[in-house]
Amino acid sequence: MSIDLGDSMLEHNHFLIPDSYMLYGFHSSHSKAGLRKAGLWESNLEEARAASKNVPWDLKVPKVYWRGADNGKAYGVSNEEVWANLPKYYPRVELVRMSVQYPKLIDAMLTHDIQGESDIERYKSIGLEDHLTHLRFSITDHVYFKYLISLDGWTSAGMRVPWILATNCVLLKQESLKVEWFDYALKPYVHYYPVKSDLSDLLQAIEYLEKNQDVAQEITRNANKFVETYFDRERITEAAKAPFREYAGIQNYTFSETERELMLSFDVPYH
Repeated sequence: MSIDLGDSMLEHNHFLIPDSYMLYGFHSSHSKAGLRKAGLWESNLEEARAASKNVPWDLKVPKVYWRGADNGKAYGVSNEEVWANLPKYYPRVELVRMSVQYPKLIDAMLTHDIQGESDIERYKSIGLEDHLTHLRFSITDHVYFKYLISLDGWTSAGMRVPWILATNCVLLKQESLKVEWFDYALKPYVHYYPVKSDLSDLLQAIEYLEKNQDVAQEITRNANKFVETYFDRERITEAAKAPFREYAGIQNYTFSETERELMLSFDVPYH
C-alpha cells in the first residue's frame, strides 16, 4: 500500500505496510498436477533476475521503456485543466506524448485499462493513436532496454519499483509524495535516478546516463543489493508486523491522573 503525503492529514495517519503482492509473494501453491507455482513477488523476482542474465547491459537498447495503464489525473480539477497541463496532472500520458516526439530516446505506450472512449478520442487528437495497445508486456519484455521508468497512477506505481530494482536496468523514479513502506530507505542517485514529477528533466537524465555508463551500472548494482536487503521474506514480514506492534504499545499506555482529567475536560459527547 502507499500513502499520499501531499493529500490530506488522514493520509499522514495511515500505516504503511507491504501489500499482498509482496506480503504473500513468497507463498507458493501447487497445480492439480502437483507442479509448484511461485507466489507473485517470488515469480516476478525470478523472472527479473533470469531475464537480466540473458540480456547483458551492452545488448540493451539505450531508451526509456514504459508500458502501463492510463491511471491518474487529479481530483477536483476539470478535464480541460488536466488536458491543458498534461505534465502536471497526467504524467503517464505526457510520457507517451514525449515518446512520439523523441522516439529514439523513449518507447512508451498506454495499455489495456484505458479509462474511456472519450479519452481514447482525445489521445488520437494529440497524435497518440499508434501508442495505444491492449497487449500485455512481461518483465522480460522490459529488460531489453537500459532505462525503466516508474510513474504514479492514482497511487504509487505499486509492484513496478520492486521488480525494476531486481533487474540490471536503471530505475528512473518520478519525484512524488506518494510513498510506499520501503521508500524511506531508497536513495536517489544510489538506488535509482530521479526525474521531476512533470518529467521536465527526463531528456537530460537520459543524456547524462548515456554519457556516464559506469554510473548507470553502479546504480543497478546498488538496486540489486537493496532487493537482497529489504525484499526477503523475513524483512517483508517484519515490515508488516512492526506498525501493529507499535500501535498496540500505544493502546496499552497508562495515563496519569492529570492526563485523564484533561481528556475528560475536552471530551464532547456526540448527539
